[in-house]
Amino acid sequence: MVGLFALVVTPCAVASNVFLVDLGVNSGANSLFLNNNGDVAGRLDLTGGTHAFFYSGLTGINTDLGPLLPTNSYVTGLSGNGKVAITATGTTGPTGYIYDGTNVIGLGNLGGWNLTRGVNDAGTVVGQGYQASNTGSHPYLEVSSSYGTPRDLSTLTLGGSQGEADYINNNGQIAGKSNLPGDGISQAYYSADGTSIVSLHLGATNSTFRSSTTGMNASGQVIGSGALGSGFSPVQHGFVYTPGDTQATDLGTLNNFAGSSDAEGINAAGNVVGQSDIASNQHHAYLDVLVGSTWVMTDLGTLNGGLGNSTATAINDYGQIVGTASTASGTSPFLYMNGKMIDLNTLLPSDSIFTRLVSATSINNSGVIIGQGMIGSVSHAYVLSYSGFTVPEPSTVLSALTGFALFAWRFRRRK
Repeated sequence: MVGLFALVVTPCAVASNVFLVDLGVNSGANSLFLNNNGDVAGRLDLTGGTHAFFYSGLTGINTDLGPLLPTNSYVTGLSGNGKVAITATGTTGPTGYIYDGTNVIGLGNLGGWNLTRGVNDAGTVVGQGYQASNTGSHPYLEVSSSYGTPRDLSTLTLGGSQGEADYINNNGQIAGKSNLPGDGISQAYYSADGTSIVSLHLGATNSTFRSSTTGMNASGQVIGSGALGSGFSPVQHGFVYTPGDTQATDLGTLNNFAGSSDAEGINAAGNVVGQSDIASNQHHAYLDVLVGSTWVMTDLGTLNGGLGNSTATAINDYGQIVGTASTASGTSPFLYMNGKMIDLNTLLPSDSIFTRLVSATSINNSGVIIGQGMIGSVSHAYVLSYSGFTVPEPSTVLSALTGFALFAWRFRRRK
């Protein structure tokens, strides 16, 4: 590709059942994206700046997109067919771009800065567009047939001067957040069509409790976290919103502990994972499944015999879950499947150049996992696949997850 640079990809560990690829230096906890084709997009931390990159799951080629962009660039979204939303910062401030698999294309603006947030398979980009003074912003949408001319989604605001669109799926459903009047508090929202808006928060229907989104699935179900009190109340719960509902559903906490929870990932079936406080200064990963009309939250435990902390960050459509948990030697990424939590560091071959893996941020429907690990004292991004991650038949997944959650619910009722 003219103007683009292929990076050297190191298959740093290839055992009989493990394939582990070093994608380069990466220290951003939320800077990696994965789709079901095995494509990965993210940020490389290079001397003198950051570069957006795209790794093809089909070819295994890692492409540095930075040379066609201003000094610093980073990825904000990846579609199911490999389109990449990028924000780059230069002398004039943040500017939006899209990589369509061949070209890097500049996007328009609403008069000021442009920060991309998400992209779908059609190449429609959403984000946060600032006005000429860069003091106020609106959500925007830009379609592939008219790149350079964004549509101001001014109706997707809740009365404040700042707003953004963070996610768009292939149905055109959008989720984001907007400030309330006075700009002291922001709330999550859902839009079915880029015009209508539903405010997503916990508390009463007209509550001004703060909230934010963390994901949306193909059906438009939105997850996020919302405060349980006014102002900047430290107690918050994860929530899920299903289109057609009048308000978001509070997912609560494990064992109804009087603490906080977060929703971090959702799959196509609407199953949610995240973390929940179980005691003071201790939280566990959870799986939340809708059983009938009741959400049932199940404790996934930890890698340290129930001690320490754990957080689930993503779940695929087969119920496989990844996250991070405490161990005796620090923290380690895990895969949770078939009722067991597997420490991914136990899969590292003895000749791996990775000292240890430290996080797992996403898993696709083929069981491919991405995250970060250490090579010496430097954080690198990785892609890991393992033949031991057997994928169950789709017809068995929902019944297995529901049965697991129902068993946990009945067990708790008997206690």
